[in-house]
Amino acid sequence: MSSYSSNSINVTTGSQTIKGNNTDFVSNVTAGNYLRVSNDSVWYEVASVVDATELTLTGRYANNLYQTARTAEHIATANSATTLYSGSLGHTPAIRNTVTINASVESFTDDGGGNLIGDEGGSGTISYDDGAWTVALGTNLTTTINMTAGYYSGDTRNALEYQIIVDYTSNYEFPEMSEADVGFPHIYTKAIRLIDSRIKLLEDMIASLP
Repeated sequence: MSSYSSNSINVTTGSQTIKGNNTDFVSNVTAGNYLRVSNDSVWYEVASVVDATELTLTGRYANNLYQTARTAEHIATANSATTLYSGSLGHTPAIRNTVTINASVESFTDDGGGNLIGDEGGSGTISYDDGAWTVALGTNLTTTINMTAGYYSGDTRNALEYQIIVDYTSNYEFPEMSEADVGFPHIYTKAIRLIDSRIKLLEDMIASLP
């Protein structure tokens, strides 16, 4: 097994984007590799290499030690003229499952999948990356109110040490491991998945024989 860990990276809680500092991701990293920030226990799969200094992960970097609570943030002035509202949160990225919007007569809760669910039949959307939101009230307002949001936004951590598990040999898909391999659980999982896929392929081939 080999790894890539040149220079450092910047990560933001709640984001899928990894920014490298003087890195060369294009020459050393491919989709399917695994990245871990030093001193973190979680590994993240690389979805794509954008350029030499940027990666996209398949999931969002999560660390609740590095996020900031936002409470009662004014996001709109609502009145009885309409039930449709939209805008953007003041801080991004927003952390999934933490966004709530209070419209006085109705409260909306983030379901973690980009939807806002109202407790009076209304609905809406939330974009975690740029903070854009929409809501359609399920009940009419009778007066002008301040619409507010509460949520957590991700903090950015800069110049962090990291490790990326890269491919194992140039000729074989099956991963190799060393005795001191810190990425053992992920390499083991990748190996088992490869074995399982080959067994399934063989079973399908046998089943198709006359």
